Amino acid sequence: MPFPNIKNKYKQKAFSSAKKYVKHKIETGEYPEKIDAKCIIICYSPEVMEYVKEHYWIKHIKKFYGDLYLIKNNESKIGILGNFGIGAPAITTLMEELIVYGVENFITIGEAGGLQDYLKINNIVICEKSIRDEGVSYHYIKPSKYSYADKDLTKKIKKLFKKENIKFHTGKGWTIDTPYRETKKEIEKYQKEGVLTADMEASAIFAVAKALNVKAAAIFVVSDNLTGKKWKQKYNHTPEIIISILNMLINKLTF
Repeated sequence: MPFPNIKNKYKQKAFSSAKKYVKHKIETGEYPEKIDAKCIIICYSPEVMEYVKEHYWIKHIKKFYGDLYLIKNNESKIGILGNFGIGAPAITTLMEELIVYGVENFITIGEAGGLQDYLKINNIVICEKSIRDEGVSYHYIKPSKYSYADKDLTKKIKKLFKKENIKFHTGKGWTIDTPYRETKKEIEKYQKEGVLTADMEASAIFAVAKALNVKAAAIFVVSDNLTGKKWKQKYNHTPEIIISILNMLINKLTF
C-alpha cells in the first residue's frame, strides 16, 4: 500500500485550507488580524521561551496556539514560536497558518541525537537536507528520500556563524516521527550513509516550505549520542547553547 493511501495525493487540491481557517478565526475574534513578522524562529525548549520572555522586549501574540513572541524594535521583524509541543504535525500546522499572515522565513532550532562518533554533546549542526522518515512531508511534495533546506537561507546562516566565529558541522539529518523507536539497524544504516543527526521535524518543515513557496532552515544542538552500545544522554546544557544561537540570530540576522 502506498503512503499516503491515495497515490500522488500531494498533487491534489485540499478540501480545507489554512487560509480559510485563519479567516474564520479572525472573524470570530479568536486570532489576531495581523502578525507582522518576516521570520519565525521555532523553539522546542520551555527554558528558551522563558529566557526570551525575560530578556527581550516582546509583543505576546496571545490569540495563537502555543506562545508567539514578536521581538519589538527589531528591523528584521523576527518572532519566536514555542510551547506548542513537539513533532512534525504540530509545527507544520502552525507554519501553514503563519504563512497565511505573510511569514516567509522559518528557522527551527532544537536538540538532536548525534549519529557520528566525532559529534560531541553540544556540537552545532546546520542541516542541509533530511531523510523523510515522517508522515507529514508526503502529503505536500513528491515522494523522495530527502527534503531540502532552503539554500539561500541556510547560506545566510552559515555566513553569520562564520562571521561570529562559531564552530558548526553541516550535512544531512534523519527525521522520524517518534523519539523512542529509533532502532539499532536504522542507526547503523544511517551512520554508514554519513547522516549526522536524528530529529522529529526538519524534513517536514522543509517540505511544507517548498510546497508553499517560503524558506526554511534548521539548526541543531547535539543533546544525546546514538553511537556505540549505549544511548548517551546529556541534555542539561543544550538550552544554553540554543539561547546563544537565538541571541545571535535576533541581533545579527537581517532580511
